[in-house]
Amino acid sequence: MNRDGVVAMGRADFLPGFGLAGIRTIEASPSTAMELFSQEKNAAIIIMEDSIVASLTAKERMTIEMSTEPAVILLSRDATMYARRLDRLISSTIGIDPKIISYDANPYNAPHDKPGRSI
Repeated sequence: MNRDGVVAMGRADFLPGFGLAGIRTIEASPSTAMELFSQEKNAAIIIMEDSIVASLTAKERMTIEMSTEPAVILLSRDATMYARRLDRLISSTIGIDPKIISYDANPYNAPHDKPGRSI
């Protein structure tokens, strides 16, 4: 299925900025979110309000958080929660856990000279 476009899904007070930016919006509540998510067939990306997803069952949350078609971006006011979800999104998309990547092991970040050596 060919998906394109971005959709924002959440409560009425979550959506105005997306609408002003030209993004299609879908008003949802915790009781309607999963049904509306399942019915959305055209969006490549769905931006969802995290507080709605947090109120769903564990199985429903996992379905939404692990979705790749459409890709789901959960907006959170809690930076720690957002980082965990971003780690899961990266892991499911490219198959690498971002926590195991060590920037110090990257040879491009290594110093170009050794102490005591002149260049």
